[in-house]
Amino acid sequence: MDEIEFLDNSRFSTLDYVLLVSILSISFIIGLITSLKGNKSPEEFLLGNRNFSPISVSMSLLTTIISAVNIVGITTEVYVYGTQLSPMSLGCMAGIAFSIVVIIPVIYPLKLISIHEYIDLRFHAPRLQIFMTIIAGFNAHVWIGLALYATSLALSAVSPISFTVFILVIGSVCTIYST
Repeated sequence: MDEIEFLDNSRFSTLDYVLLVSILSISFIIGLITSLKGNKSPEEFLLGNRNFSPISVSMSLLTTIISAVNIVGITTEVYVYGTQLSPMSLGCMAGIAFSIVVIIPVIYPLKLISIHEYIDLRFHAPRLQIFMTIIAGFNAHVWIGLALYATSLALSAVSPISFTVFILVIGSVCTIYST
């Protein structure tokens, strides 16, 4: 009986709908306005002409990594299996320390836009660059699909709007925002 009451109370309220529509509208408008400003160079689009503060870059990277996959998946993992996932944060800290000490001092002075430029500069191997592009593209498509799926699944579970509608709306807004 308590579970049924919990499910009845887990539906979207009017405020939830207002916030969801506001967030999607703001993202859509930002994407639309920036696309109307004209073409940007890869340096301007990807790096903001290198004018961002480290905090801005950190927040931007953080928001690209965190998604419903993390929020729903990690929470469920800890709930079902306990905190055995927590040692992973030690590996993350070691990876960050390694990047700060080893990778950034090599890559940053080269003023490169992507790791693909470094591969080309370092190895002069077009086939390796093509292979890396294929792997990165596959990885991005799988991650985007999972993030869109998890977000739409979570939202359709708490609202009467169908899963397919959420996929189409969120996918469209994200596409407009990104392009």
